[in-house]
Amino acid sequence: MNSKVVKSLTYIVLMGLILLVNVGCKNPKSMEFANTLAIFLSGAGASLRPIQEEPATSTSTTYQPIDYAASLPADFGDGLPRAFVNINTIVNVNRYKSIEIQFSVSMNKTTVESNFSIVCDGTSLRGPSQGGTFFWASSRRLIFDPYTELPAKAECTIAITTGAKAKSGVPLVGDYSFSFKTAPDYIINTTINEKPLNIDDDVTFDKTTYPSLILKSSFPNPIGDYVKSIVLKKLGSEASFSVCEPCVFQDLFTNFNLLTISENGLLPHEGGNTYYFVIEEEFDNGLEGENKLTINRTYKRYFSFNYGNTINPNNMMTNAASAVLDEGKVMKFLGKIVEKFTANDFKVNGKTFQDFLQGEIPKTSHRGSETPCFQWAGSDTLPFSFIPGYGHKPGDYGYGYCWNTTDPYQTSIPSVGSSNALKKFHAEAKFLLDTADTTMDVYVTDIRLPPQVNSTVNSVSAELKVTPGSANTLPGLAIDLNSRYAEVDLAIIARFEGGLGCDLFKIICLLPKGTMMYFKTTAYLNLKPNDSVLPGTTPVKYDGNTYTGNSNNPPILSNPFPRMARARTIMTVDGTGKLVLSIRENPTPDDKLFPNSPSTADIDAGNNNFYFLPWTNAGSNKQYWSYTNYDGSPVSAGASNDNLFVADMVLQDTKVAGLLGGLTDAILDLVNQLIPSLIRNIANAMVPAVKGQITQSMLSDIVKRIAPNVLNNIMQTLQNPGISIKLPNYLPDPLKNFPLTIKAKLGTSSQIKHDGINKGIVASMDFGITVPCGGTGQPSCSDVRKQSVSQGMVNFKDPATPMPVDYLFNNSHSLPGALVALHSDTITQAAFQMWKYRAVDLTINKPFIDAINQYAGESDLFKLTEQLITVAPIMSILAPGMDLVNGLDAGGNLLNPAMKGEDAIDLVAEPVMPPVVKFLPYSGTAVPQVKLELSDLKVKVMGRRTDSSRYTIATIKTSLSGTGDFNLVPFSNPTGNSSFNKLNAISVKVQTEGLNFSVDVLEGADNNPLGLDPEGILNVFEPLIKTLVVPLLNNVLKEIPLDAEIPFTALTNPSNGKACRIVTRNDVAKLGILPIPSTEVVNSISPNLPFPYALANLDFIGAADDTTGGNSGILINCQ
Repeated sequence: MNSKVVKSLTYIVLMGLILLVNVGCKNPKSMEFANTLAIFLSGAGASLRPIQEEPATSTSTTYQPIDYAASLPADFGDGLPRAFVNINTIVNVNRYKSIEIQFSVSMNKTTVESNFSIVCDGTSLRGPSQGGTFFWASSRRLIFDPYTELPAKAECTIAITTGAKAKSGVPLVGDYSFSFKTAPDYIINTTINEKPLNIDDDVTFDKTTYPSLILKSSFPNPIGDYVKSIVLKKLGSEASFSVCEPCVFQDLFTNFNLLTISENGLLPHEGGNTYYFVIEEEFDNGLEGENKLTINRTYKRYFSFNYGNTINPNNMMTNAASAVLDEGKVMKFLGKIVEKFTANDFKVNGKTFQDFLQGEIPKTSHRGSETPCFQWAGSDTLPFSFIPGYGHKPGDYGYGYCWNTTDPYQTSIPSVGSSNALKKFHAEAKFLLDTADTTMDVYVTDIRLPPQVNSTVNSVSAELKVTPGSANTLPGLAIDLNSRYAEVDLAIIARFEGGLGCDLFKIICLLPKGTMMYFKTTAYLNLKPNDSVLPGTTPVKYDGNTYTGNSNNPPILSNPFPRMARARTIMTVDGTGKLVLSIRENPTPDDKLFPNSPSTADIDAGNNNFYFLPWTNAGSNKQYWSYTNYDGSPVSAGASNDNLFVADMVLQDTKVAGLLGGLTDAILDLVNQLIPSLIRNIANAMVPAVKGQITQSMLSDIVKRIAPNVLNNIMQTLQNPGISIKLPNYLPDPLKNFPLTIKAKLGTSSQIKHDGINKGIVASMDFGITVPCGGTGQPSCSDVRKQSVSQGMVNFKDPATPMPVDYLFNNSHSLPGALVALHSDTITQAAFQMWKYRAVDLTINKPFIDAINQYAGESDLFKLTEQLITVAPIMSILAPGMDLVNGLDAGGNLLNPAMKGEDAIDLVAEPVMPPVVKFLPYSGTAVPQVKLELSDLKVKVMGRRTDSSRYTIATIKTSLSGTGDFNLVPFSNPTGNSSFNKLNAISVKVQTEGLNFSVDVLEGADNNPLGLDPEGILNVFEPLIKTLVVPLLNNVLKEIPLDAEIPFTALTNPSNGKACRIVTRNDVAKLGILPIPSTEVVNSISPNLPFPYALANLDFIGAADDTTGGNSGILINCQ
């Protein structure tokens, strides 16, 4: 193929790599693109520098499209028509070069072409006519360009008969023929551990499964006698390993373990490895006289593979991330989530807060197995249904507040009247002058919490605070629940431990020992005092939408004073990633308030673990928010009040013990009918003694069970199904709207920390970024990239070691918000998933560039790219003024129709192997640097006609290893598009310093049907990578804007079911990358180097900053 076409196509190929290199850059060397374009389009040969050699030791050569002989024959000046094949050798002829035939006089072109032939090993070349195209540089210089490369190691003969005539009509002086032998193809078949390389599937070797890497390499076709030496080299290393010198055998390696290679720099490393054989030829050209010379040539043959520890890329990676959620902002945000949830702003996994209050499982009438709760009439079935989530039994479901409970939990029912210090709900019943001990089991049968009071004020607010520790006490988590109104329906079973009314009735007791009574009642928080709420009446109730009852007697004030409950909890995380909150031991109904600025004595005290007196005003201890009127005003001295009103206990049934139980039961029913207040008063006399314990138990379950259940339901969705996001819709296909799933799970080492200044939740995390498949808008689950050997991605993180947290925590006060450390394996996983599901199978063309221009803005580099993604530049160089250029398709037929200038160019990227990404050590004010290793990226250059049919022009394969900068920045919005205002952006900059790459032009009819000269492509490609591709790549990746909102499907609008969104605009949620000092030495694999992780900060600012009067609740948008 003509060398100028090669150069044009090479430049087109370069465009295919512009958006496929996923590394970052710092201070790239620059060169005016106009100068680069001038060099390229002028057809001047670019200087070829051997890969990995320093400029001082490199040997520059100039690419020659035709290998010319030194001098013409002596008889060329006699004036007669003579022909001469102007080539510098008759042996080992380059199979890709064009062939020039010079004539001694001006020739008749038609007669020459019709009398020209070329055969190799007795066979004509592929394609019609003579198997190539004729290009007349002048009337005396004919360049024959075969449609494809010549066959390897073939005997070829060019013949021109005497039918060829000069312009004067004089025929050629005799039939002319010229014979030569072509060079070998030097194809090398390579396997490692019997697994073939250079295939269309990924080749990854897990170092545990494959403790050896046995290399076998051989030439399948004869190589001839001209190979001076062959060495093995590795991309990124100066070292070389001598394979043979001289070389006459077909086998290069038969059983060689690469892991034992002695040369430094050639051992396989964990990540992407690219090796190449350097084949040096030296031979005499077979000519005589001035044309006799010794020729040296170099060929390179590549193979690549990934190597290292591998893990399943479809799961979360253990301990791949860590985070600090500070008290000042993030924990306030968590409190806002609870408040918005209780206000019915959204549902969590389809459930309202009321649903969570009702419990995860349906109500039941079974008292639960192995509980000390009383049986009713000797049966485990109770005469009512209750919510099993409330109760003393350990675990997720408590099954009632049993009268006899302690830690460890008791499972037997003591006999009637036994002396038992474990009695919790213990009260004295009175009848006239007689008394009797009673014990009670309490069940919550219903609980109602309206979202708002007076339709405007939220019923509940919540706040999470870190409580400091001491030498004797660990830091903890304080949970404040401030409630304005609540209704709780209770069922109470009381057992009389002694007889009541025995002295009066003499023969029988009114309530004999062992009698059981079943009552129902409702407790109200902040019920408005009103004389119409009299004993025996039914107060109004909230039914989920409105308040029922007397409309002239609303149950609550327009804005009742909130009642606080503050629990000091110990937070742990179990093996499933769930939060476990336990209230510090031995709380009592009279517990004091744990102060906001506690002393060491307060921290170590055992009487402030669970404060809830504002709910009950129990006892005589007047503390914060105790003894207040319903509007929050203080109660006058000596007065008493009760914020938790318990309506009259209503008797439902009795079970009388003893031989006369039936008679007594009948008498009791009669008494209850005739004097209902008698029985009611007996029950009501017991309520004050147990109300504090009942309230404490119920609030304890809200803190220990309900609140964690809500948070765990949200956090569990981070594990499954995860947060589903899509890449921005303004990116070109297939990146546009490409789905990703982010998954996270709290680790068991998560804890609360407080050092006096820094305080928050310090969490280790399992983390993963995967791609969903098979659904609407998702990629296919079957049309994926394949792995031929080990199944998995290369990883570097030891899963047994949590990510570092000390530096994050120690800076959490000065860097408020959420601090997150991500190991580079998380980036590798995201890249692997996008590779597997073909997100980076890019087709770069004008629509692709146009899509980028929408957010990146136009530039001269983009305009240049647009001009070069059509066939016209190729045509203008090959044949100025010509409308058509013909060639062969992969089947050996003429292109139909032929290439036209208006045909578009599609650059089809096919990454064969997944990339491997590593963060490099960095410190101070530097931004993270990443190292990318990408092996076997195949790029097809395709011509696309106006009818969308395509044809292959060339195929290259490249491997690269480079570094660069990775940052999070505010998007500058160069196009001024209002939809891109206030966005955060990812910034990637390619670094040319230390950029190592290889380029291999693939051969064969499928990959190179036009027979482009690999040497020509390589000559032009190397300098343009750094002078044009990198600057263009940096222009594209300098700012990639992120969406303003991210859907969070676990939270949904309660009315329409649409997913809520997390607001990520940079005016309320500022994202940034933070420096890491070099003192962060925690890498157990390389203990002298900082751990390879990036530290990101999410800060709530502006209207979302709770510390300056904002409201972080606006970050959840469910409208």
